Amino acid sequence: MKLVKENNIYLLIWIFCSLVLLINGCKKSSRYDVKFLSKIYVENLVIKQKYSQDSLKIMQERLFKNYGITQEEFENELNSFADNQKKWSEFFNEAQNYLTEIQQTKK
Repeated sequence: MKLVKENNIYLLIWIFCSLVLLINGCKKSSRYDVKFLSKIYVENLVIKQKYSQDSLKIMQERLFKNYGITQEEFENELNSFADNQKKWSEFFNEAQNYLTEIQQTKK
């Protein structure tokens, strides 16, 4: 009887460890790099400021199509940064750099 209980405990531990490894191994890693996403972010902000509601949706669709990503994929990628302060910091630094680059080009 004692041997059966020990085997059950080992089985439960093994199942638990397997689930932890499976869950961590299945976490979706970002398909896109931070620089790519930050460019889309900045250009989307510019579009939102530049166009009225009538043209806004059309221009956003063009933006995402030009970058080969859907708006949903873009939003999901940003949401994947939620618990990663380092990733957010890198993202906003890249966005600031790109915005500065755009501003200097327009001068």
